[in-house]
Amino acid sequence: MVASMGKDGEERMIKSLQTRQISFVCFRPYPDVRLRPLRLQTFIETRMQFVSELDFCTLYKVADNDSSKPTRPPLHPIPPPSGS
Repeated sequence: MVASMGKDGEERMIKSLQTRQISFVCFRPYPDVRLRPLRLQTFIETRMQFVSELDFCTLYKVADNDSSKPTRPPLHPIPPPSGS
C-alpha cells in the first residue's frame, strides 16, 4: 500500500509511472476508502492502459503514447467523501 511509504509515497509512485521507471501496476484499492491512495488510483485508472483482470488485482501498463487511453472504464469508482 502506497500510504505505508510515508508522506510523499503516493506522489513518488505517480512520478515513477510518468517517467516509466515503473511500467506495470497490479492495483486493488484498499477496502476502506478513507485509506485509499486516491491520487494514485485516479492516475492509474485514467492515464494507464488496462491489461487484464486478475483474481487478486487489475493489471495496468503505462500507455504506449499520449493517444492511448484506458480500454475500459474505471473498475473501482471513487465514492464521494462521507460526512464522517
